[in-house]
Parts: sequence; structure tokens; C-alpha cells
Amino acid sequence: MAKGLIPRRLLREKTRRLTVEYSSRYTLNMNTAISLPDTLYEKAERAALYMGIPQSKLLSIALEEFLEKYNGQMITKKINEVYEKIDQTEFDRFLDVGLEATRNLTKNDTW
Repeated sequence: MAKGLIPRRLLREKTRRLTVEYSSRYTLNMNTAISLPDTLYEKAERAALYMGIPQSKLLSIALEEFLEKYNGQMITKKINEVYEKIDQTEFDRFLDVGLEATRNLTKNDTW
């Protein structure tokens, strides 16, 4: 073997160890670079400073809140799409049956 070369067995072992360490650490937090307008960056910087948290934490909180709001809007949109497909006359008939059943169940009740 030439001087300075690492035997394959050791190289595989070393690579395997690096891969495991890299993967286990990397998935905990994702590092990313984003572009922001200067004014937005300055506002975020001041807000993070005022709140006493790192800018990355501020951005994480803001993104999480935005996605929760967006998810809620998407759910509302899907529900509205389902209601648009409902035949209104059949829906009204269903309500009438429910109202009639409630009247029958409560006709002898004293309020």
C-alpha cells in the first residue's frame, strides 16, 4: 500500500460514522438562507432584540404562525367547496326532518 493512503476498511468505517453523525444532527434543525428586503430585516432585527430572542427564533415563530393561519384558511376553503356541492333543497329537507323530530321529542316537555 502506498504511503498516506487509508485502507478501504477504515475509510468505509470512517465514512459510515460521519454519515450517522451528520444525519442525526442535521435533521434536528434546518439551516437555510433567505433574502429579505432591508426594511423587513431591520424590523425583524429590532423585534428580536426587543424580545430577547435570536432572529432565527423570531423567524421560526413568525413562519409557524403564518402556516397555522394558512392551514386554517385552506381548511375553510375545502369546507366551503364541500358545501357548494350540496343540493340546497335536499339540505333544507334534511333540516325540516330534524326540526320535526325535535318537535316530536319535546312536545310533552314542560319548559
